Amino acid sequence: MQPFLRRIAAIALSVILLCTCAFADGEGQATLDQATKKKLRARSADDLREVAELCESAIEKGLSDDAEKYARSLWSSCLYERAFAISRPVLSRPPHEQWRTLRQIALEELDKALEVDENIGDVHLLIAQLEGLQGGDSGIAFDSAERAIQLFPENGQKRSEAFVLRGRFQKDIKDSADDFDKAVEIDPRNQDAWRAKGLTHLQRDETEKAIDAFQQLLELDPADPLGNQSLAELFSRQNQNDKALEQLKKAIDAGATTPGMYVLQADLLAKSGKMADAIGALTSAVKVDSSNMALRLILAQTLLQNGDIDLAQEQLEVVLKKANQADLRDDARVLRSIVYSVKSQFSDAIRDIRSVLTRVGPDNARRPDLLLYLTRYYTSDQRPTKAIETASEILTLNENAWEAYRWRGDAFLSLGQHKKAIDDYEAAWKLNENDSGILNNFAWVLATSPDDQVRDGERAVKIATKACEVTEFKQAHILSTLAAAYAETGDFDTAVKWSAKAVELDSDEEQLENELESYKNKKPWRELQQVEEKKDDVEASEDDLQLDDE
Repeated sequence: MQPFLRRIAAIALSVILLCTCAFADGEGQATLDQATKKKLRARSADDLREVAELCESAIEKGLSDDAEKYARSLWSSCLYERAFAISRPVLSRPPHEQWRTLRQIALEELDKALEVDENIGDVHLLIAQLEGLQGGDSGIAFDSAERAIQLFPENGQKRSEAFVLRGRFQKDIKDSADDFDKAVEIDPRNQDAWRAKGLTHLQRDETEKAIDAFQQLLELDPADPLGNQSLAELFSRQNQNDKALEQLKKAIDAGATTPGMYVLQADLLAKSGKMADAIGALTSAVKVDSSNMALRLILAQTLLQNGDIDLAQEQLEVVLKKANQADLRDDARVLRSIVYSVKSQFSDAIRDIRSVLTRVGPDNARRPDLLLYLTRYYTSDQRPTKAIETASEILTLNENAWEAYRWRGDAFLSLGQHKKAIDDYEAAWKLNENDSGILNNFAWVLATSPDDQVRDGERAVKIATKACEVTEFKQAHILSTLAAAYAETGDFDTAVKWSAKAVELDSDEEQLENELESYKNKKPWRELQQVEEKKDDVEASEDDLQLDDE
């Protein structure tokens, strides 16, 4: 120990010894002296517990009035310090995995402290914090915060903290807002107060006041994650995406590199059409928290939207291997099924969806959506009978599921059952008048069916024209349908015009060339599909059927 520190320690010990000499009256004095000396050497929660026990023992043995007052002060301060030390991992971010147990231990110590002295403001503050956590007693938290306000009439910082805590447990949002206003008035540097004030203004849809509160917070801490993210979201709500992105860039440059910050940045970039930059932001988020499988799912979905199929699958395989939550694995399988479908690996896509359906069971709310994926994959994999069965199940669950009608119509079409296909396209069209897929396929059957009872050229022209308008006359296969419709009405000149345009847009498609040649020869196009049903040999693998929610 350096000479200076030795002198300070000696002086402190002398003061304590003088105090204890002044109290020297009563059988417990020796025990109190022992507690005092041990407090000087206390280094752990166990040391503090021993000091508290010595103080209690000293009081039981008997002390003078002044000595007992000192003993109670020392006793309660040790209990508080011990509770505070135990609470630190509870109140940290993220909290200790055993935080509930630690909170209970800390609260027991604080209750003992109140039994010794009920007028310690710090004890009430800490109780309010701990009871305010998930599973705590909000009534006790409110009462403790209110008592702390009373016990800190002069301490602005502590009083401000107490107002913030009480505000969180007010039943009326106006009362909460009043408490947060008082907190920032008392201590304008209280960051928690500005955060709470900003969030309350958000809840009350007071956008400008919320912006002001978060800006005040960021003046105190430019890297505050919640302040930056909230401010960016507010700018985004006002359709000021550039301003929101600028705010996020400043935050990230200041060190606020939280996953949530990057996710919001990615969302705004994607809305601006900057998919590569959005992927870069999400990649940064994954680097910050590589164990967060939900982030990897978002990255995979964005990669998939951008056409980066293989990279998306890489992320999904990681999620399927490492995610503990069954719901995340389910979401990963659904996305992987889309990857497989893009690669025309429909059996693999079907296997993934079947795995999820098996796990979630027959009554799950997600079942209709999952069945719709399955219907699409069955149709694309030349299993129209299975597609029809699956789509019919969807329609028993929801008679307004227009996509089920559309895909069942496609399945009937592939089996050459044109009347049934027409009925389903009609039903789908009534539910969704602007879907280009419904319009195109509906018009195509009306224009090209070999069945005279099905064909209706005039109606086909009307529906095909609508399909072209929806797609801005830029889709070759839809222009081909419009040409077929005109050919069915006998207007071959117009049919040739649109057919030639279709060939121009997609010169590699041989059928478009054949259609054009047919119209030049004044012959309408006829088509009857009768696919050969594939054997249903798909089974979910044991690896995919992880039914336990680990």
